[in-house]
Amino acid sequence: FPSHDKISMYGRSLVYGHLHDVQMHTHASPIDISCKHAAISLGCLCDRNPSCMRNAPNRWVHCVGVAHIRDNGNFNIDPVIISDGVASYAGKVFEAL
Repeated sequence: FPSHDKISMYGRSLVYGHLHDVQMHTHASPIDISCKHAAISLGCLCDRNPSCMRNAPNRWVHCVGVAHIRDNGNFNIDPVIISDGVASYAGKVFEAL
């Protein structure tokens, strides 16, 4: 299910995987200004062209997330996309060995 469907189903903010692509959706209630939710899919860390896919195009993206959780339970997730074995976060470049 896409991110907007996850918010509709669960009515909560959430991070999920297994879709292999990066998605994010936010929702704010039209009647309650304190009711805001976000859903994010963080991609994958797998072979983006497995033999079962037979070289078919796909939307799979290598990605990890960095979570910042505050004392009150609110949080932010920073998706960090990895492209050709290289990622950047907080002004630093990370490369696969």
